[in-house]
Formats: sequence, C-alpha cells, structure tokens
Amino acid sequence: MRSRQVTAIVFTAGMLFLAGCNGSSPTAPDNGGPGTPLVSFTQTNVILISGNGQTGQVDTPLNNPLVVRVVDELGQPLADRDVIWGLIEGEGELTGNPLAVDGVPTARNVTTSGADGLAEVRLTLGDVPGRHLVQAEGFLGGGTVVFEATAAPI
Repeated sequence: MRSRQVTAIVFTAGMLFLAGCNGSSPTAPDNGGPGTPLVSFTQTNVILISGNGQTGQVDTPLNNPLVVRVVDELGQPLADRDVIWGLIEGEGELTGNPLAVDGVPTARNVTTSGADGLAEVRLTLGDVPGRHLVQAEGFLGGGTVVFEATAAPI
C-alpha cells in the first residue's frame, strides 16, 4: 500500500509540474539562436459527454461507457490525446490500459482520444452497493471531470 501512495504522490507532483507550464513551450539554447522549443504543449480540456448518473447492479458492468471529449483552447476536438481514468470512490474495474510510472503499476488506466476527440472507459461495479466516482483527466494538465454511478444491491 505504501508503494502505491508514493507512486501516486510522485505521479501527482509530475503532473502538477507539467501543468504549471500553462501551455508554454520550454526552451533551451542551441547553435541556431537564443532558444529553440524542446516540447510543444497545446492547452487542452476534457469535457464530460455521456455516461454520468448511471445505476447498475453490484458486480455488473454499467450499460453505457463513460465518455469525454478532449478539446483545444478553441473547443476543437483533439485526436491521439491520453486521458487518465481512476476510480476515486467505490470499488470496481475500469477498462483501458493500466498506467505505470517508472514501470510501477498505478490504480489508474489510460485511453486515447479518437479523431473526434472522444475517449471512453467502461466501469464494472464492485460488490459493495453505493456511490462510485470515476475521475477522468487530460494528460499534462488537461482538466478533470468526475462521473458518478450507483451500485444497487441484487
């Protein structure tokens, strides 16, 4: 458990550092001039599209996926952008690719947006009735949304 907490802290610190770039491009001198961009960041945002507020029975998948759209600062869809998903309350399983930091698995999964900017996961509810919260966040500080689902007893 301690290793998971340390991983989460390191991951969060890295995300906060990168989010602090505020869409700017870090620069470093090169032979051609005073500064050359090393990495180009596009300011992104994650918008909740569908799947919020579902109810399902414990130990079963929800009927509909949880869907977000990744957009740029002008609201245009962005393809091939990673969205990080995590169950922040309740128990269950999310689809997607498991996220690892420095080779260490985390409790989060990653999906990538399509040409339309949409990214999705499916949630299978755990065996405990009650509220489940799933967080979706854009990689490199692209905003956060939270989905709520309810697991009903059988």
